[in-house]
Amino acid sequence: MKNDVARDSVNTFGTNLISAVMALLTSFFLTRYLLPSEKGIIVSIQLIASAIVTLVSFSFNSAVLYYVAKYDKTRIQKTIVKLSVYILLLIFVFGVALSLMSLVPGIKNTQFFKDTPFRFILLAVPYALLSFGSSILLSILRAENRFRSYNLIMLLQRMLVFSFSIAVLLIRGMAAVYFMVVAYLIVSVIVSATSVITIKNSKYNSDSEDITAVTERDMMKYSLKTYPSTLLSFGNNQASSLILKGFLGNGSLGVFSIAYTLTETIWLLPTSVSMVIMTRLAAMTDDGDRVRLTVISCKIVMYLCVLLSALMAVGAYYLIPVLFPNYTDAVLPLFIMLCGSIFICYSSVLSNSIAAYGRPELNIISTACGVGANILLGFVFIPLYGLMGAAIATAISFSLQGIVSVIIFHIFTKARISEMLLPGKREINAVKSLLTKKKTM
Repeated sequence: MKNDVARDSVNTFGTNLISAVMALLTSFFLTRYLLPSEKGIIVSIQLIASAIVTLVSFSFNSAVLYYVAKYDKTRIQKTIVKLSVYILLLIFVFGVALSLMSLVPGIKNTQFFKDTPFRFILLAVPYALLSFGSSILLSILRAENRFRSYNLIMLLQRMLVFSFSIAVLLIRGMAAVYFMVVAYLIVSVIVSATSVITIKNSKYNSDSEDITAVTERDMMKYSLKTYPSTLLSFGNNQASSLILKGFLGNGSLGVFSIAYTLTETIWLLPTSVSMVIMTRLAAMTDDGDRVRLTVISCKIVMYLCVLLSALMAVGAYYLIPVLFPNYTDAVLPLFIMLCGSIFICYSSVLSNSIAAYGRPELNIISTACGVGANILLGFVFIPLYGLMGAAIATAISFSLQGIVSVIIFHIFTKARISEMLLPGKREINAVKSLLTKKKTM
């Protein structure tokens, strides 16, 4: 089991690392050849689409991940399809209504909408539909532990987006913005089609519990358990961006998005580990093994995140002013958010671990603390300090969410907090043994 987790985690992290490089290259072209206000439009569309999916999907993908990992997917296939169609209809109706609301004079003239043309806001609707569809399909692959297929599809997505982004060398201005938005839609269609083909050709046989059926009520009950936590997590991750756009517009959002995107690359490791261990933990029956696997994963992830954050800070300090002179204001906000990314790594691993215990509702506490701090501090600091205020609010909220996640896991599992933070005798002895071997060589 541990070898499988380590292998899939390393493979997923490796793929995510390659994907991150492709994403950074994509960002390189967009950031170098688009103005902050133009890039801000693209970020706004993605932000609106993500908000629609988060609000209307009721965290249904988490139920798909949980039940497909726990039971044979052939028994719940009809239920997944039926509920997915209902949610897609809700996303369409909600998205169109939101787009039309942006034309109302009192709303249209607000800072949030006035610098984003209506045609781009409307494109957030198909973007949201495709995002939800692909998330369900990819959740099925993850639940079946088909991480090789999952990783290849995610890599394909990044490569296609990067290929399209090269076009900004020839297309500039709003035409480039429109081209990239359409490109994202095309890539989402390709990813969804590839996922469907992969799932249909799957020969996966579940060794999990055998039941007669999982009803729509069962899946929605689990979804609604995770929904508040997912909603709050989105708020915590995006509150500063939304408030920043509302006060300062697309230009500041475009600059802030660079710092935020670079910070997100640090989350690749905890995200990879959490994706892999959740399905393993859901199938495990011994609580002691569950705790040990989670604690070991947390410590490894935290130590590596500290190292990666330091390397990211040094690289950004020297490269951003040279490569992206229009975005030099992103450097200091990046430094601040990297500090918060260390603790959010704990939340990433522990929240999925707690969900694997069948108690996803416990994650509401940590995410509520994080989003509350982010919104409150965002409204206080962003009007006063702009980009710096957004970074401070984000870093504090991330740190608070991570710390509370550790406390909740400690209370729920009785695992000692020191075990999750400090290296144990076994880890110290392993390092000593490794150093001794190097000296004798």
